[in-house]
Amino acid sequence: MNDPIRRLSKDECALLAQVTRFGSAAYPVRKWGRGWTWGLWRSIQGPPTVFRTKRAAVASFEAFLGVLREARAVESRCRLVLERIARYHGDEEKAARWIRSTIGCSIGAARSMIEESKNFA
Repeated sequence: MNDPIRRLSKDECALLAQVTRFGSAAYPVRKWGRGWTWGLWRSIQGPPTVFRTKRAAVASFEAFLGVLREARAVESRCRLVLERIARYHGDEEKAARWIRSTIGCSIGAARSMIEESKNFA
């Protein structure tokens, strides 16, 4: 996987923190004409559509939150892997063995995590 890892913007991190703190009360779902939409929260624009129901707008926003949470998880995993490589003074084999024993994945998967993390740095 040679694609660069998506990093969250400050506004996306702030939105995740807001939703974590206040739950669904913090969802930026609003009535727009005869329909519902979400977005216009700092630099986050939201989808270019108006939903017929509030339920559909909430479902769309929750799907967006899922994408943000997944990106946050990958970002955290990459930081952990890079920190572990630094701890072992660049010895990727030791880092791969540590990842394998901690996460319970194969050594090949651990090595691919290390390669993915290099794109993050």
